[in-house]
Amino acid sequence: DSGSTFQVVVTNTAGTVTSNPATLSVNPASPGISLSSTSLTFAGQVIATTSAAQTITVTSNGSTALVISTIAMTGDYTQTNTCGVSSGITLQVGSTCTIDVMFTPTIPGTRTGAVTITDDATGSPQTIALAGTGLAAGSPAVSLSANNVVFAMPNSLSTVKTQLVSLSNTGTGILSIIEITASGNFTDTDSCGNSLGAGSFCTISIGFSPSGTAVQTGTITINDDAKGSPHVVNLVGPVPNLAPNATVAVSSQSTGTGQQGTKAVDGVIAGYPANPTNEWATNGQLTGWIQLTWSSPVQISQVILYDRVNLTDNILAGNLKFSDGSTINIGALSNDGQGYPVTFVPKTVTWVQFNITQAVGNSIGMAEFQVFGPIGPAVNLSASGLTYAPQVIATTSATQTITLTSVGTSAVTFSGITATGDFAESDNCNGTSLAVGSSCTINMAFTPTTTGTRTGTLTISDNGLANPQTVALTGTGVPAAPTILAQPRNQTVVAGQMATFSVVASGLAPLAYQWQENGLNIAGANAASYTTPAAALSDSGSTFQVIVTNTAGTATSAIATLTVSSTPIFPGVLTQHNDNARTGQNTAEIVLTPANVNATHFGKKFAQPLDGHAYAQPLYVPNVVIPGLGTHNVVYVATEADSVYAFDADDKTGANASPLWKASLIDTVHGAAVGATTVNSSTDLGCSDLAPQVGITSTPVIDPASGTMYVEAKSKENGVFVHRLHAIDITTGAERASGPVVITGSARGTAADAFGGVITFNPLHEHARPGLLLLNGVVYVAFASHCDWQPYHGWIFAYDAATFTQKAALITSPNGYESGVWMSGAGLAADASGNIFAPTGNGDFDTVNIPATDLGDSILKLALVPGQLSLLDYFTVYDQAALNNADTDLGSGGVLLLPDQTGTHPHELVEAGKGGTIYVVDRDQMTVNNLHYCSLSCTSDPQIVQELPRAVGGMWSMPAYWNNTVYFWGQSDVLKQFSLTSGLLSASPVTTSITSSTGFGSTPSISSNGATAGIVWSAYQSASQSMVLFAFDATNVANKLYDSTQAANNRDGGGRWVKFAVPTVANGKVYVGTQTELDVYGLLP
Repeated sequence: DSGSTFQVVVTNTAGTVTSNPATLSVNPASPGISLSSTSLTFAGQVIATTSAAQTITVTSNGSTALVISTIAMTGDYTQTNTCGVSSGITLQVGSTCTIDVMFTPTIPGTRTGAVTITDDATGSPQTIALAGTGLAAGSPAVSLSANNVVFAMPNSLSTVKTQLVSLSNTGTGILSIIEITASGNFTDTDSCGNSLGAGSFCTISIGFSPSGTAVQTGTITINDDAKGSPHVVNLVGPVPNLAPNATVAVSSQSTGTGQQGTKAVDGVIAGYPANPTNEWATNGQLTGWIQLTWSSPVQISQVILYDRVNLTDNILAGNLKFSDGSTINIGALSNDGQGYPVTFVPKTVTWVQFNITQAVGNSIGMAEFQVFGPIGPAVNLSASGLTYAPQVIATTSATQTITLTSVGTSAVTFSGITATGDFAESDNCNGTSLAVGSSCTINMAFTPTTTGTRTGTLTISDNGLANPQTVALTGTGVPAAPTILAQPRNQTVVAGQMATFSVVASGLAPLAYQWQENGLNIAGANAASYTTPAAALSDSGSTFQVIVTNTAGTATSAIATLTVSSTPIFPGVLTQHNDNARTGQNTAEIVLTPANVNATHFGKKFAQPLDGHAYAQPLYVPNVVIPGLGTHNVVYVATEADSVYAFDADDKTGANASPLWKASLIDTVHGAAVGATTVNSSTDLGCSDLAPQVGITSTPVIDPASGTMYVEAKSKENGVFVHRLHAIDITTGAERASGPVVITGSARGTAADAFGGVITFNPLHEHARPGLLLLNGVVYVAFASHCDWQPYHGWIFAYDAATFTQKAALITSPNGYESGVWMSGAGLAADASGNIFAPTGNGDFDTVNIPATDLGDSILKLALVPGQLSLLDYFTVYDQAALNNADTDLGSGGVLLLPDQTGTHPHELVEAGKGGTIYVVDRDQMTVNNLHYCSLSCTSDPQIVQELPRAVGGMWSMPAYWNNTVYFWGQSDVLKQFSLTSGLLSASPVTTSITSSTGFGSTPSISSNGATAGIVWSAYQSASQSMVLFAFDATNVANKLYDSTQAANNRDGGGRWVKFAVPTVANGKVYVGTQTELDVYGLLP
């Protein structure tokens, strides 16, 4: 039919007119293909072992279905796929399949290969380049305790002392050392020999004989058979020492012998027995501290510690604390006066403190404490990320420039500059040495190979601090003719509200839009989104679509339907366990009912991969407008990899196969230092309660009015441990202007870790598990520890949600220990009057003072008053001492605030801990006659409303409430249903499940349509550690409706289970986080 012409003849009684002819052009239907990446690079892999899989997503993006006939591999690579294995598949337009590629090197060295996809699209076959490095079994690896060493200017009474650098073999094979040489006026004496076993270390003693007072440089060069050889320690001296300009304070000093704190900064590295008045010594103590304070901020990057030179007194361990809140752990100092250099990324501080925690001898002290400004090469980047405007595929953008500036004290040398993805670079930097203060430039261009978001990384390798530097690259490929990337979504509103329909289209600009209602153009509706007038019930069922045009063609969207309801709409799940009372109930669920939740009609819909364990509960917000992607119901997931994901909550087809956005809270865009990582459970903590990494554990909280998610994240940055509170835009993942803020604080007290009567928050030992609380414009974050790692305390911080100004900080054991706020992930609870409730775990309890100052195994009632979190009331269990001694924390469970009750106690809370005893407490006055703690021959707690001893299994979880019923599922127990009448629980369960738990308890969630169709949901672990989703009739939990093991062939199998997992139920679906994926359940087609 192509080339056919059409015209029309129009007549009336007065005459005839004929239109101009129009020609029909028919383009042949054609399949299309896009790949999520055209290359994969694998990290070093030991030969004969197999790497983790990397995934390629294949999308059919043509006008007809794509036929994939074969997928072939070359090189040391294998694959599994959902694209038809080896027999091929027909992929409908908009559909996707995946190819998982694994690397098994056969020999050491660079190994290349390719994935070849044969199909019926233009350009077939498609090729994905593969690259990886094979490592010999038992490969050695080198780690140096310092890469830069500085020597101070000696004074007339002192010679330059040697300094020690440790060389460690952190690999799995024997390290062969060819030679170790020193250059310039520097010397080397070492204990390394010709080889070093795996896991062993040796020491290099570096000496310096300056020729004059000018700055002199040199190196220690280590030639060996490990990757990266030669390994180099940069040396410089003499350099001005900043320590003598500081005011010195010490924990104690031997004044009578002249061994005072100021002698540690006198420039003389000497001491007892020859020169006792040239050193600092304590007054007979083996722990203590010395602090240097400057009158104005100074920038520093290295500290050198010299122990007392006698062979009896020796410092074995300690830490450096800085005024910016950071801490660096210190190992054993040399026992003969040689220096211990500590190098770090430059920081600006007003004081530094060396805290000595372990030593042997008679009196610890120091011969000298030296501090230096930034030394060595360093580079500054003008930007940490580049974003490109939408670019037509196969065309090249204008360049964007990154400027590199040498900001250290010696030249920086660039050894490699590379770009990945659809990005190319040209530069005048690579292979050059850039003098201090000089700059060079890198020009970046974007040439998209396919449509959609395209990402890459610019990597800059050099000899500077924080090598290598990276720049994130992002751009969008668009076709010439309009293409609908995100279709309008069905909308449901309450009568009187407006509805917004939106579309995301790409193509050659400018794009024109025309919205239609019921097939008719809407006047003035010419933007990418359209908002209706206030809807009436009669508008329900109206359809909306949009026509997008440009000079290259036209695209018409799918039809979306408007539903107008007379009842309120479900607002979402915005906080842990649904509300600040932590009831766990969603009473606006109209899709899921006991009648359709069964293995025939209900099951696993899809899963989305995650980069870490998801201990935090998924959150859900309906009708979120995502820039460039349209309107979505969104489920948000936070992981221990310090990542936050936003997924389409309803499907993972087409563009929704990928996250709507993903934010890493350890990148520089979100306030972290370059090179920041998560915390390693094994090497950093020595604790496996959260493994293998620690990042985000507590459930975030969302403010729907501002569209802000508040998130607490833990990280490791340049050897320093950091907790930050973030404010994230829920539409983009970007940091809001108010965030982030480093969480820190101090309190008066006499605990063992207090210095000068002040306890400082310890970011390494402390960790936040409880869900965040947003109350009256303030965000609350609570902390306990890892594995009861001493010293620690319970802390609760309050931050203004708009400005991130710290409003208050509370410590639960200022004169004792522990008393952490654990709660197994449950959120801090709050009532409508602004009162906050939190239980504490094992720790000291003050039995002398009323109110008590140390509050172990207690339920606290707090309120924010100007400048502080005030303890209004508390209840402490009678057997607190016994619970503490047996590690049977009260605070392992969460607090549930009950709705108003009839009777004499209208406002109550319920809590149970590891002991399994249920406590019902009056929130208005927690104990009769304010008997906070029954200590006189008590065998129970008569001062509270109700106590049910050992009524449930140990609670590493919290209960849920619905319809005058409270549900508990404790450790190694059945799900128990207690009735609630006039503020009292039934003395025993009214019914229980037949199913029994294994391992930790579980926190239930409830869905219902008001007071009907109630379902109790719970996530538990199977014998194989997989997550199993359960559903029970909320009116009788003995009636199990569904579990995810019932369907054949593991149809509904979940990912690996995590403790604290709480199901989120929203708009007909159930969301559960696991170790590797977000599992989504709902009604089956």
